[in-house]
Amino acid sequence: MNSKVRGAPSPKKEGLKRTHPTHTSPESPNKRPRPYPVTPQVRRAHWLMPRCDDRDKDLWYPDGNVIIYRYSEGRARWFKLYRTRLAQYCGFFDTLLSSSGSAETTPQLEGCPVYTVPAEVSCDGLSAFFGMLEKPRELSLKPLTQDLAISLVQTAHALSCSVVFEYAQQSLSELWSRDTLPGDSPVDAARTVTWKEAMVMITVARKCGVLEILKRAFYELLVSEDFWVIHDVDSATIDLPDEDIYRLREMRLYLNREWPKFVITPPQTDEKGKTKCTPTGYHPPFACEMQNCQRRNTWLNFALDDEGLDTGARDPLRYNLVKRRAVTLEKTWCQWCLNNKEEVWNNLRMEWWGVLGDMMKI
Repeated sequence: MNSKVRGAPSPKKEGLKRTHPTHTSPESPNKRPRPYPVTPQVRRAHWLMPRCDDRDKDLWYPDGNVIIYRYSEGRARWFKLYRTRLAQYCGFFDTLLSSSGSAETTPQLEGCPVYTVPAEVSCDGLSAFFGMLEKPRELSLKPLTQDLAISLVQTAHALSCSVVFEYAQQSLSELWSRDTLPGDSPVDAARTVTWKEAMVMITVARKCGVLEILKRAFYELLVSEDFWVIHDVDSATIDLPDEDIYRLREMRLYLNREWPKFVITPPQTDEKGKTKCTPTGYHPPFACEMQNCQRRNTWLNFALDDEGLDTGARDPLRYNLVKRRAVTLEKTWCQWCLNNKEEVWNNLRMEWWGVLGDMMKI
């Protein structure tokens, strides 16, 4: 370990007189420093003395016996914790703390060895991770946000902590479920998932082994217009293997073939194109009393003039044609026909969702 850690404050001229994180020296900076034995451990600790605002206020235990240090993105963070607990739950610390000779070569601070963590662990991620490890009940009372779940998964994976990893993994799996179809959003609803967010999820899934979130992430890429525009303009900015892009294009072509078939088929129609509608009541919608040919033409006029053919093709698992065009359709078609059309769409959604998994090899 480098004897001078980035982000730590410059050494004080008065020497290492402080013995407690909140205790400050009354001596003037102009006074001669009190002599102390210059051992390698003391020399390293001199450089490592953290400022009070760099210590994690909730995770600096006065009776802790090991100090963990992290510097990232111009920030430093210090934690004083319990050696036994870290070794018990984290494979990384179990190996690090049990290695022979580590005590002799590790910097010392307040009588405790100081260790760092892998470079991919951020200060915020480490704070959240230790908070979950030390106070699991407090943090488990409310659901994890997506950003926090990602941070915990990445940190727990780097530190080999199965307890925190599995908890955060479950949260991500619920947010990006492979078993739940994308929701039927309103026609004017803004998209809540960007292609960049989906790319983050794909990276996390593959790097940390959370493969169950891949399916939903790939679908969000598939239906993102911005993703395809950027890919066509500058594909080098898309950090995906060529086979992923190829499979996404194949899935896009597949849906572009299947969606129009669904849209142009009149409701309540059998394999031979004959109507199965049996209208009842004194004033049924006129389309339900038409002959098969007229019925088909009436539906085609609606389908070809409606936005659903093009707009729905961009996101067919979310685009509920019947609900979005209910005002127009209910003037012409009976509720039985419309319910049937919606049921057919829901069945196709499940079929298309399965095809996506097969095509993307997930």
